[in-house]
Amino acid sequence: MIYITQKFQDEFHHTHNVWEVDCDNIQELYIQHMTEEASRMDLVINPYWLNLMDYSIHNSHLSKSDFNKKSKQWREFRRNFTIDHFIKDVFQGVKHEYKVISF
Repeated sequence: MIYITQKFQDEFHHTHNVWEVDCDNIQELYIQHMTEEASRMDLVINPYWLNLMDYSIHNSHLSKSDFNKKSKQWREFRRNFTIDHFIKDVFQGVKHEYKVISF
């Protein structure tokens, strides 16, 4: 399966990488992995956007200071463990060269 990852920059989505992987459900597996990582950190996240859910409704089992500390850790984890890293490190995806052609 070929996957094209995108990066949002200057109000537009740009092609970031093109990967070839022997798996046809990378996105679902990535969401599952990220949800499990959040659970290990004792956080509740939105499985669609992978952002933290509201403290007062979903993460109130933590103290406010613990939530602030863990939310900082979560942001750092998300910044470092992108879908590109997941494809490369977990599934040993093959990165392909590409050119964008515009007319």
